Amino acid sequence: VFDRDRVSLGIKELIPLLEVIRLTEAANILEIGTSSGGTTWHLASNIAPNGEITTVDLSPETSGDSYLPTTLATERPTKEQLGRYFQGTLESARIKQVLIDSKDLISVLKGNKFDLIFVDGAHTYEYVKKDTETALKLIKDGGYIVWHDYFVFHPDYGVRDYLHELSKTMPIYRLCDSLCAIV
Repeated sequence: VFDRDRVSLGIKELIPLLEVIRLTEAANILEIGTSSGGTTWHLASNIAPNGEITTVDLSPETSGDSYLPTTLATERPTKEQLGRYFQGTLESARIKQVLIDSKDLISVLKGNKFDLIFVDGAHTYEYVKKDTETALKLIKDGGYIVWHDYFVFHPDYGVRDYLHELSKTMPIYRLCDSLCAIV
């Protein structure tokens, strides 16, 4: 299922991500970084009927912390924008929204294991590292972790730098011809 009006990722990122879900039959998915919820809606629309999406983002009232440079903190969605693409849809019944700083996520989701984790939260090196460490603890054996914005060159983004470092300990691949990486 694809809805052009709910696209928050580029189509070159979204289609390969949805294909990974289809091929792996991922039913329990964690998304770090909800924003407007367009990706969340697409994930929920393309998982198995019994599947569930857990999507995590900061509450709009949260000020964040020292990991968030001002340029990234000002890009956060407002209360009205956060999750707007899935609120009130049929798919929302399969979406669990958690408003928490992702660095504190492990305490909330301990005991949960996910088939696929999509990391698209804060893009600083420190957050990407922490979100990845969390994802590695929460992923099921045989599951997949996908990171967005791997090939974006932005002075405050640390996705590429951290994943290059991580690639010394595990294989990381570019997902098709997209801005995503997968392990």
